[in-house]
Amino acid sequence: MQDLYEAVRQDPDDLSALNVLADWLSERADPRGAFIHTQIQLEDPDLPAERRAELKAQEAALLAEHQRAWLGDLAALLLDTPRAWDAPQWQFRRGFLHTLDLRDITTERVEALAAAEERVFVRSFAVAFCWGDEDALDRLFDLTLPNVRRLTYGDGTGSLPEEGRAATLASGMPRLEEIAVSGRSVETRGLFRQAMPALRELTVSCARHYAVATLAGNASLGQLQSIEFVPHARELDDDDRGYLTGEHVRMLARSPHLTALKRLHLQGCTAGDAGCRELVASGLLRRLEVLELPYGEVTDDGARALADGLGALKRIDLSGNSLTEAGVAALKATGVALQAGNQEQWRPHRGYLAYGDCE
Repeated sequence: MQDLYEAVRQDPDDLSALNVLADWLSERADPRGAFIHTQIQLEDPDLPAERRAELKAQEAALLAEHQRAWLGDLAALLLDTPRAWDAPQWQFRRGFLHTLDLRDITTERVEALAAAEERVFVRSFAVAFCWGDEDALDRLFDLTLPNVRRLTYGDGTGSLPEEGRAATLASGMPRLEEIAVSGRSVETRGLFRQAMPALRELTVSCARHYAVATLAGNASLGQLQSIEFVPHARELDDDDRGYLTGEHVRMLARSPHLTALKRLHLQGCTAGDAGCRELVASGLLRRLEVLELPYGEVTDDGARALADGLGALKRIDLSGNSLTEAGVAALKATGVALQAGNQEQWRPHRGYLAYGDCE
């Protein structure tokens, strides 16, 4: 039995190991075996509606009777915490705890997580805020969560202290495939320099600094397919240079390491038409499928450059730029899926920068 459990601990998404374990448990009348089989069957999109309803009822009944035992040291935290906006949230998948959102970081919650064997099965982990409990933060960043594939850090309010904390947390998650970090004090340099060979999606929102040179120079990011940057909104004391510029576009487009990139989203980028020409000249559009430059200063010249060098692009978002009907028509004529609403003549004051992400 220990060998079977160990195989699942090593990779909770290994269907072969899960089915062997489920069969072994079912033969011994352990209800977790039936639970694993039930949840795996529910993943089939072609299940008849009647059969799906039966399995959902079986799933709910098994959870109601056994989830406290299966959650172990996390049971009191997850089942007995009064329901509220800051209460932890969780979900089982394939028979084990898959998703855990601690919401507020407190000593009680982190200690429960540290003591719980079930944490090794978590594949999606999130924390939103911390109201001054530094001890809890330090303990959290000491933890290793070896099977986490998706990390969500912060809710954009800046209530999670940064100074590289997101990078510290991510360093204990060697199998990360998706990262979504949010907060105006996010320190991206430490995060962007980490070795993350499995990373496929990177989202950083509400930040004021994007260490794009570090990201573009990270040789481990050969699997990265999606980059989404949504900077903090410009405030009264900010200049109009913007947090994302033409130089950032150039570094991303010319990176020798981002060879799998399929989607690029840069909101509030000041690159404008020159940035569009750079994307074409770099050759990036030969593999990029989705380009999103909402709230920038692309004009008809940039739209025509993209239309002439469309490459592999299937979808373009130029909402909130400075196109006229002619620029929109040039792109639509290519057959690409286009979003181009709310066009304004933003320059020279770059008022579009006020449309960034803010708390």
